[in-house]
Amino acid sequence: MTSISVTSTALTEIVAAAVRRHGLVISQETEGYVEGLLRQYISADQFHALLRGTSSLEDFTLSKLYFPPDTSERERTRILKEVADACLFTTGFFYDEAKKRGSTQFYCEVGSGAYRKVSETLGPLFLELADHFKGLVLVIGDLWLPTMNDQRTVELYEKWQTTKSPYYFSLLSSLGLIPVQNDSQPS
Repeated sequence: MTSISVTSTALTEIVAAAVRRHGLVISQETEGYVEGLLRQYISADQFHALLRGTSSLEDFTLSKLYFPPDTSERERTRILKEVADACLFTTGFFYDEAKKRGSTQFYCEVGSGAYRKVSETLGPLFLELADHFKGLVLVIGDLWLPTMNDQRTVELYEKWQTTKSPYYFSLLSSLGLIPVQNDSQPS
C-alpha cells in the first residue's frame, strides 16, 4: 500500500478543497474537526500498523465498542466518540479494506450512529458529523489523490466499473475523469 505524507498546510488545503469539491455545507468547526482527526490518525502507530497489514480494521474500530454496563456516561461518550472517529477515518482512508470486510455501509452506520449519540452530550458539532458522515468519507478519500498514478487510476476505474461505488466515482471525478454508465460497447 502506498504511504501518504502530508504537511499541515497541505492537509488544510486538501480538506478545504475536498469539502468544496463534494459540495458539503459544513461549519468551519466541523471542517477543523475533520482536519484534526486526520492529523491525529496519520501520525498514530495503529494507522501505520494498518498500512503494514499488522493490525485489522476491527482492532482499530469495533473492538472499542463494547463496554461494561456500569460504565459512566462520560466514559461511554468518550468511547463512542473514539469509535465514530475510527469508523470515519477507516471508511474514508481504508475503503477497500472496509469493503473486503463486508460492508462500508456498516461502518458508516456505526460511525454516524455513534456521533449522533455523542451529540446528545457534546453538542451540535457531532450531530453535523453524523449528518454528513458519508460525504466526509469522500473528503477523507481525497487524501489518496496525490498518490494516484496511471496504474492506480486504471485500477480505480476498474473498481468503479465493477461496483459503481460513489466512493470510486468521487475519486475518479476528483481526478477529472467522469465515468459514464454506458452499456453500449463498440463491436
